[in-house]
Amino acid sequence: TDTFKIAYSKWGWNNTGPFVLVNHGVPANQTQWYDVCRLLAMVGFRVAVFDMLTMGWSSKPLFDLEERKEKLRWGYDRYYVDMLADHLFGKGERFIYMADDWGTGIQHKYLETFSDRVLWFYDQDGIRGGAYPVPEIEAIGRASLLPLDTRAEVTEGKALPEPGSFQATLGGSDQTITQILKTMARTANE
Repeated sequence: TDTFKIAYSKWGWNNTGPFVLVNHGVPANQTQWYDVCRLLAMVGFRVAVFDMLTMGWSSKPLFDLEERKEKLRWGYDRYYVDMLADHLFGKGERFIYMADDWGTGIQHKYLETFSDRVLWFYDQDGIRGGAYPVPEIEAIGRASLLPLDTRAEVTEGKALPEPGSFQATLGGSDQTITQILKTMARTANE
């Protein structure tokens, strides 16, 4: 869209089998499913896997706190998933929808509105609920508003970041936040 980009990869596009759309979990990105996508393509499916908004190679927009609460809800994601399906498969084309972990939140919201498009769905380690805002994700979102310390000695690992910078704030976080940070944090260059 004009607002953001959703990164995706495709396999087996010359095949004649059904389309399959694959949605990863958190903290992850589309590469989580690459081996499965290749196998599905080998048996005739046309497969696409995408990075959810704010993760992997997709856009990582910064919203103000109120806007973030609304735009980072699974209910909102269902619409960009439908636009992506139209773009990849053709307007209104039916497909199989596979999802893991937090991706199942998007999947289930999608099914509430667009179930007529889904031939079949696979829900792995499903999460039920209404939105991303959990403490770790909200902490990353709030921290993303902090300035990035871009001094060469910091980016080269030769000096500690300034107190109050993004890196200093999240540098001592536990592994869960570190993993989420790797896939969701927005840099000054994005």
